[in-house]
Amino acid sequence: RMVPPGKSLMALNGALINIEDIDLYRLFDLVHQDLSLADQLSKVKIPGDTIRSLLSTSPPSESSTLRIDFRSSHVHYLNNLEEDSMYKRWRSNVNEILMPTFPGQLRYIRKNLFHAVYIIDPATTCGLEAIDMIMNLYENQFPMRFGVILYSTTFIESLEKNGDEINASSSASAVEEDISSMIIRLFIYIKEYHGVKTAFKFLSNIHSESGDSGEEPPEKHHVEGAFIDALLPKSKSPPQDVLLKLEQEKPSEDVAHDSSRFVFKLGLANRKCCLLLNGLVYNSNEEALVNAA
Repeated sequence: RMVPPGKSLMALNGALINIEDIDLYRLFDLVHQDLSLADQLSKVKIPGDTIRSLLSTSPPSESSTLRIDFRSSHVHYLNNLEEDSMYKRWRSNVNEILMPTFPGQLRYIRKNLFHAVYIIDPATTCGLEAIDMIMNLYENQFPMRFGVILYSTTFIESLEKNGDEINASSSASAVEEDISSMIIRLFIYIKEYHGVKTAFKFLSNIHSESGDSGEEPPEKHHVEGAFIDALLPKSKSPPQDVLLKLEQEKPSEDVAHDSSRFVFKLGLANRKCCLLLNGLVYNSNEEALVNAA
């Protein structure tokens, strides 16, 4: 194993140990566990070479203990490394991943090797900051496929109160539309008629409308302003008229509620904002994304 300059590693019987999480007492515990395990394995006549190989195996990291199958129509992907023209100059040979590179640097391969899907409530500061981070990384051609699954905290709270009625059609109509559900509904409309890039621009506009540094959640007029700004260069009809019609008819309301139900069933709503990187659960900040990749 090549150790980069300035990096320190510690291993016990060949298994790497996180230096930041270890102290003298923990080290003694690990040694005792290894000796005890080796003694038990030797009693069942396992060869010494095999025992040494088993002891040198690193334990799974905490993040790898939970992998979630998030594949669903509720995932909205911003980009596709294999199809989008902005990545056409990248090589598509996966063997590139075996080539040497600087520590911590991702390979620019035209394959969807990493799927970074964020579970967010778009009416929260955390959710809008995640959108800004996604847009920034996307615009800088970070070699990763980005997507979001949107949910409404308010709607999920109503599902928790209803218990086993979460699949009843009456539960959706019984809940008055909140800001999050409104954003999801408008996002779905924009994606369907004006493309996913414009839909993500709409989410980014909400943060700008409500104040980038503010801790207060966006209000209805912020969402309406963001919608108009996003559609102004695209729509043939006045965006104000389109918005009025959407508020009256509320298309895609069921789809928006189903998206929240999906997050509820995944059990991730309580994490507020989180990242699923190829199914592994992480925090939603940029540092967690880079370290995970």
